[in-house]
Amino acid sequence: MNAALILTPSDMRPFIGGHDHSVSHLVAGRNEFEPAIRHAVDAIFRDMQLISSDEAGLVSSYLDGIEEPLHELAHYGVSLFAIRIQGALKVKEGSAIPNWTRTHFLVVPTTGYFRIEGEDTRFHRFDPECATAISNLYASIRSGKNLTVRFDAKSLREEYENDVPWCEQCCLSESLAPMRRYSMPPEARLFINAARTLLHYLDDKISDESGT
Repeated sequence: MNAALILTPSDMRPFIGGHDHSVSHLVAGRNEFEPAIRHAVDAIFRDMQLISSDEAGLVSSYLDGIEEPLHELAHYGVSLFAIRIQGALKVKEGSAIPNWTRTHFLVVPTTGYFRIEGEDTRFHRFDPECATAISNLYASIRSGKNLTVRFDAKSLREEYENDVPWCEQCCLSESLAPMRRYSMPPEARLFINAARTLLHYLDDKISDESGT
């Protein structure tokens, strides 16, 4: 299994030439942007299935052609996330086509988070380096289970009252952020420093009075 976040045309190159592909949208919540996002996605995949990875000229032309649609997606904070699998394709009972390559493309919030609904799973980034994130995404594709998707960490912290079940691999910084934020507020540090100054003053005052 191979996965990648498609941010540039070059990121798409390894996924050209597969036997088939699917496209799923995980950003339907932003309805005001939906037409522009949908048109950009359509432009990216319009001719992809017709191109072989062996046709260098066509591949280069295709990659040049998807640069603008990818920029359009980035403008709305959206990217493509690709998961490629290879295996035997069952065509009928008792027969299969070996080495069939299929790529699942997901339209995702670039800096967003997800988890499988109804299961005790953690929130992940759309991070191709996180094996659990990839496994959960693929499990959702295969089973049809819905995903909870959020565009930013702020909305998640508000929803879960700062007790978000973050993945400790791909969301380590998010899991530590509340600790850094709330371990010692600036007001508390100022109060403690003022109290220490007052105690030192009183100690000196008592010492001076006892010595006179």
